[in-house]
Amino acid sequence: MPSCRADFEWGPRLGTGAYGSVFRVRRFADGLQYVVKETVDRLVDESTAVYR
Repeated sequence: MPSCRADFEWGPRLGTGAYGSVFRVRRFADGLQYVVKETVDRLVDESTAVYR
């Protein structure tokens, strides 16, 4: 079953980069710690986009 943002206790931000941030989280269901990357939506210029 997929998890959503509300299924986790969000901890500190561990890092930030060009595409978003990384957070330490704890899932309420099992108490285990995970790392979640939260990405930033950016506008893509379709005329210059490269698809692989």
